[in-house]
Amino acid sequence: MIVNIVERHFLSKEAADFIRKETGEEIIDIMDIEKEKDTLVKAEAIISQRKLTDELVKECRDLKWIQSFSAGVNVLPLQTLKEMGVKVTNTSGIHAPQMTDLAMGMILAFSRSLVEHIRYQKTLRWTQEFSYRELLDSELLIIGSGKIGEMLAMKAKAFGMRTVGIKRTVTPLENFDEVRPVSELKDAMKTADYIVILLPLTSETRNLVDAEALGCMKESAVFVNLGRGPIVDENALIEILRKKKIRGAALDVYKREPLPDDSPLWELDNVIMTPHVGGWGPGNEMRGARLVVDNIRRFRKGEKLINVVDPDMGY
Repeated sequence: MIVNIVERHFLSKEAADFIRKETGEEIIDIMDIEKEKDTLVKAEAIISQRKLTDELVKECRDLKWIQSFSAGVNVLPLQTLKEMGVKVTNTSGIHAPQMTDLAMGMILAFSRSLVEHIRYQKTLRWTQEFSYRELLDSELLIIGSGKIGEMLAMKAKAFGMRTVGIKRTVTPLENFDEVRPVSELKDAMKTADYIVILLPLTSETRNLVDAEALGCMKESAVFVNLGRGPIVDENALIEILRKKKIRGAALDVYKREPLPDDSPLWELDNVIMTPHVGGWGPGNEMRGARLVVDNIRRFRKGEKLINVVDPDMGY
């Protein structure tokens, strides 16, 4: 039995019905886990984007596979699932088009001082006092050079940017001028004009970009985080933004979400903020649904699944 517990605003009934039709599976939709827990614990496979506890998954004695309807799997008890022999797969890559659009939009906004002009437009103020830069020959550092990072590098190349990737396993990648290991993160941050975080949250990436790393940035650099908030020392970032030690930051993710009303980030004029919507887009749902269809077919045939998560690495 396959159970779908993905909330409707992430996977609509129409998309869930598409998965049922294409696979021929009788997939049970559960929107209230507590009320329908007795059904959930009988599942052999679960489609989910929600937090599942150790206690709950241990009750799922027939569970063989969890398909996350998200790239991030930090809401799952990966070590417990590993001990149970449960495979976990994610939808890594389906968010690439919209997330890279947002990243480039944020970069362009800083490059051409668009935020300042929008602010002044509201007061009927005509001014050319801001700095205007070109993306041509500027350096983009992509921290997390997976599928999304590869698409971002492709788009950056269209603007003539120099692209540098940070990756756990260093291999040559298309559209990257250079790929460097995580151990060289701080050195790579020293020369970058734009830095984009695209990492998942794991025990290794938590607080990876600490105060020391942030202190390596050029005064003219722009910091963009589309990964997860706790990857960055948020207090240290706020401090360097307050002191104008970097040009600015563009953030879609935060240490706490929703962002608390008393966060200093709300008041900083050198920050662009979006409310964790980088992965939202009209094509996202069906890209995810098609991937799930493919994996269900593979699951039934005993074939290798797509996007299998390493529980020790967390992605």
